[in-house]
Amino acid sequence: MKTIGRGIYNIHPIHSLSSQLSSVGSIFAANLIGAPVSTTHVVVGSVMGVGVADEYRMVHWEAVKDIIVSWLITIPLSAVVSAIIYIVFSFILKVI
Repeated sequence: MKTIGRGIYNIHPIHSLSSQLSSVGSIFAANLIGAPVSTTHVVVGSVMGVGVADEYRMVHWEAVKDIIVSWLITIPLSAVVSAIIYIVFSFILKVI
């Protein structure tokens, strides 16, 4: 929460309300069409959006870059780990 609340943009109560309302709208819309979304990704995006709308220069773009790089690494890496676990368990269950 510290990274979202202060690391991306120093949000104030009104920014928090705006961010949460936009997050709810995005998640609700995705739910209506059946799209899988990560609530964490939506909230981070909404905080960035609020920061850009209020004052573009006040967004901590280095923190945003770190978050996006971590998303680009963790999503494919989790797919690889899942595939390895699946292969291992498939082999174990065939042996038994």
